[in-house]
Amino acid sequence: MGDTFAGPIRNDSLSRIRQVNVGFMAMCLKLHPGTWICGTSAQDMANGLVGDAATDPLNLIYIAETVRSRVLFFGLLFVAIIFTFVGILLLATFPGWHEEEDSDGSIREIKPFPSRAVSKIAVGLFALAFLLSFITVLWQHLGSAATYTLVKTLTYDTIDASVGAGAMALGWVGVGCTGVVTIGLLIMLLSIRVMNSVMD
Repeated sequence: MGDTFAGPIRNDSLSRIRQVNVGFMAMCLKLHPGTWICGTSAQDMANGLVGDAATDPLNLIYIAETVRSRVLFFGLLFVAIIFTFVGILLLATFPGWHEEEDSDGSIREIKPFPSRAVSKIAVGLFALAFLLSFITVLWQHLGSAATYTLVKTLTYDTIDASVGAGAMALGWVGVGCTGVVTIGLLIMLLSIRVMNSVMD
């Protein structure tokens, strides 16, 4: 049944759409001559295509728009970026190394402890950013993989779907970096607390 359905579509030289890329805010179509058209409205893109029904025999534009509007969601990612940016600004307020003369008259470099309140706020912001980015990337990964399987199954492998490996890798790298910063700040805060308790 799959070969019977897919054969005429694969062999149809009149089908103009060769590739559809779906992103958070827009999607792009690659047409048969090799030209690309991009936009945010699936209806406008469909109206802009000139041709008969063979232009989009599998209704790929509608499928792409459905994936973009119902599967992809980037709201939490923007919030995570804002939290990360504010956290970086707080890290910039941490005191650095400076020279100080001790009782013997020698010069030594010291680095004061950062403010405990600022450190706690920074840890909280980075922890929230890590949590939100983890949820977002995990949702996009699972949603994209499920859509990939569903599209290929329902079209009997007529549509060659794929998950953007580069985008997924960048997303998980960002989550990992945020997690490393969060753990590092938490360890620093706990170490300062232990040192203060020992000195007291």
